[in-house]
Amino acid sequence: MAKNVFLPLLPASLCLLLAACGLQATPEQDSATMPPAAATPTRPFPADTLYSLLVAETAASRNQLDIALANYYQQAYKTRDPGVVRQATLLARHLNASQAVIDLAMLWADLEPDNPEPLYLAGQYLVAFQRLDQAMAQSRRLLAMDAQTLFVAIASSPGARDEATRNQLQQDYENLLQSYPDNIDLLLGRAILLEQQDDFEGSLASIARARNVDSEDLRSRLFEVDLLYKSGRPDKAVKAMADIVNDDPENDRLRLQYARMLVDQDLEKAREQFDLLARHNSMDPDLLLARALVNYRLKDNEQAKDQFEQLLFLKKHTDSAHYYLGEMALTADQPGKALEHYRRVEGGSEYLPAVIRSFSLMVQQDRRLEGQQWLSEQRRLHPALAVRLYLIEADTLLQYNDLPRSLAALDEAILKNPDHVELYYARSLLHEKLGNAAAAEADLRLVLARQPDNVDALNALGYVLADSNRQLDEAYRLINRALALRPEDPAIMDSMGWVLYRQGKLEESIMRLQQAFALYPNDEVAAHLGEVLWAAGKQQEAEKIWREGLKLKADSELIRATRARLLGTP
Repeated sequence: MAKNVFLPLLPASLCLLLAACGLQATPEQDSATMPPAAATPTRPFPADTLYSLLVAETAASRNQLDIALANYYQQAYKTRDPGVVRQATLLARHLNASQAVIDLAMLWADLEPDNPEPLYLAGQYLVAFQRLDQAMAQSRRLLAMDAQTLFVAIASSPGARDEATRNQLQQDYENLLQSYPDNIDLLLGRAILLEQQDDFEGSLASIARARNVDSEDLRSRLFEVDLLYKSGRPDKAVKAMADIVNDDPENDRLRLQYARMLVDQDLEKAREQFDLLARHNSMDPDLLLARALVNYRLKDNEQAKDQFEQLLFLKKHTDSAHYYLGEMALTADQPGKALEHYRRVEGGSEYLPAVIRSFSLMVQQDRRLEGQQWLSEQRRLHPALAVRLYLIEADTLLQYNDLPRSLAALDEAILKNPDHVELYYARSLLHEKLGNAAAAEADLRLVLARQPDNVDALNALGYVLADSNRQLDEAYRLINRALALRPEDPAIMDSMGWVLYRQGKLEESIMRLQQAFALYPNDEVAAHLGEVLWAAGKQQEAEKIWREGLKLKADSELIRATRARLLGTP
């Protein structure tokens, strides 16, 4: 079977859960605020130092912060005064001069070895730069001070996903837990490393230990919610999140996460939570969109329509609003109004679905030429999507049985985009429908010349050859290669069954086709299986399979033609 390639609110992730607690994996910057005022020096300075610091302060007051930092950086190393070094460090942090922050914070830590602030600041930037071994060294010093550590941020960093690095970190955490068994940061960091290895039970056990230390620790509770969801226990995750929200009912950020989780579990409860959030700001665009989508899914079109129209009034999320207003209009049998909304979708994830709806409606309304002109304009406005738009045009025309114009659209697309192999593949399928096996074969061989491991093209060419009952050895090799690359694909199983039938291997063919039909029951597989059963002398079984196929597609031309050919009836 040749595959058709025409175009036919979730729970928070760990990073969002940790962000809800204010935990930062990378240094936080605030470019809108000025750095703190100069610290009081701890001892008198010589005249040249005082002059340099005065220049720095003057530059800072004039917002010439690069000049200020250059002077402070120089004087920090020259004076080794903790006050100057602190000011230089915080100014570098304000400017996000990352390496300068690390250098100055390390100097500050040397000067004030009992102060956790510079250690934590340096550690944050070391994590951001993925210098995890150095960040671990800072975090160990912080642990010894009984200060906030960086173990969670280190475990959450992209660098920790490298297997060797993760294994080393896990060993380090296990060793530290021998001396600090009740340290929540270590337990959470260990849980994160285990979760990265899909060891959800081990990760949950580590979270349980953290909760035994402090049952109200928000990070532990939120991470437990995330783990429960990922490990396939969404009901328990939702219940745990409900408990968190009940303990802090005024925390809108937590309630928003809870509402998003409920979207896939209980839409009515999700609506309740979103409506509670709306009490504080009913015109917040993001919240308004979430409420509108939930009401749309609940088929409460009156509320959904009102909320989508409010978004249009606010000029926010207008693409989503127009798309779903179009969907509701179409459901209400108002195709003209639906088309008006669809054609006003200009971008976003709804753009291509809106284009499909628009062109289909125009073809239905006998406005095909206008629709094709509109699609041409869309390709001009969205050149990066031109190929997808050509495929939409060809597929829609094919659905309305306008095969010549569908082929013309693909011919034009290939003329303008000769390097896009998906166009040749799509055209090969159309050639096959038109009965032009030679043209289909030519397009598929061109695809495979450019992409030798293109599974769909391997399968399609093998099927074309098998269906034409020629070059069967090559057809078998092509389909076998496709099956090796995608062994669970029922379309390729169907093709394999068909080429085995052409080779006269009826029992093997029946086995493959039965396997394909069990995974993907459709009329084409039913037609093939019925024909092979008939050839094997199992006419009653063949008739039974054809009847099943006709239940799936009552007007199946393929089953009708197959039966007529085998029975010798018109």
